[in-house]
Amino acid sequence: MQINAWAALAKNAPLTPFVYEKELTPEDVLIKVKYRTLSNSDVLFIGDFWGNTKYPLVPGEDIIGEIVKRGDRTKGLEIGDVVGVGYQVYCCGLCEWCKSGLEQFCRKQKNLRIHEHGGLADFMIVNHKFAFKIPENLQRPEATPLFCGGLTVYSAIINNGVAKDMKVGVVGIGRLGHLALKFLKSMGCQTYAFTSNTDKKTDLAKKGYNVIDPKNDFTEYKESFDLLLYTSTADLDWNKYLSLLRPVGKICLVGFPQNRVQFYAGLLNDYSRRQIVGNFIGSRKDMIDMIGYASKHKILADAEIFPYQKSNEVLSLVRDGAIQYISVITKLKEIL
Repeated sequence: MQINAWAALAKNAPLTPFVYEKELTPEDVLIKVKYRTLSNSDVLFIGDFWGNTKYPLVPGEDIIGEIVKRGDRTKGLEIGDVVGVGYQVYCCGLCEWCKSGLEQFCRKQKNLRIHEHGGLADFMIVNHKFAFKIPENLQRPEATPLFCGGLTVYSAIINNGVAKDMKVGVVGIGRLGHLALKFLKSMGCQTYAFTSNTDKKTDLAKKGYNVIDPKNDFTEYKESFDLLLYTSTADLDWNKYLSLLRPVGKICLVGFPQNRVQFYAGLLNDYSRRQIVGNFIGSRKDMIDMIGYASKHKILADAEIFPYQKSNEVLSLVRDGAIQYISVITKLKEIL
């Protein structure tokens, strides 16, 4: 079938109307897209930041839509179901990682904007295993960022053993960071936001978060954090941040520093067992658990919502850092 989309036809090119062909297989579902995000991740893909972008590129990695057709071998989904789709849209189901429930590490996986076009389109076709039914209270544009960004931070939090009353800091408060704060606060953690952005500091303080300006001295917080969740692309003084960890604390990276991470190794093993770890999206189980948790605790993104026709303007705002947390693209008639 023909799918109508907006795509970047070359590196850093503006989005233009684009039509591509894709057919439904027996294990696929056809989704009529209602909402999708445009984020800094899309800007990086359009600019070939990782060196693997193939053009034309259709952006959009968090999607909410309605199933309008399903293949004969799909399970657990019906026509009319509202589903969320994230970054990963396929796994082989046969490798050690798939068999152990860690599908996000499958070496034959397919991802949006690398192997498949993203969600800035009228329809999407994806494998049914990666279309997740969502409850009614998440069927709204502000829930859209949960399905990639939300999954990534939720998985990092859960898989690093975060529990009530732990002291956790989030470094970089954008798409990922502001969702991490919401999850952590709902879990009863002592939650700290690291940002030097004046508007964000004011907004976060009003919402009851502890705010630390990275430009200030960290002495009073030395050896007090159980976990620091790095969600940024900024380069840090890693020694300064490692010194904030308790002897068994961790830094978990879900963002991509622009340059090599360098630090004094003694901060890891001198009277300590500190760790620097990473996290890549999450498993299918993590996604299902995250959806249930977000629904129960009413976790939604602080999203700025724009009509489809303003997609190029939104990407410019994202490039300029003018979107506070995350943007969601919908159709004009749906936000009037």
